[in-house]
Amino acid sequence: NIREVSRNVQQNVTRAINEIVGMDVGEVNIHIEDIDYSE
Repeated sequence: NIREVSRNVQQNVTRAINEIVGMDVGEVNIHIEDIDYSE
């Protein structure tokens, strides 16, 4: 599910920035440009 994966990425990036840099994150924007289903 693309929406679920995007939310997980947002949460992980937010947590990593907070832990590594010590900064509060206002928002993390995810932009999906293309999806390739040619498996």
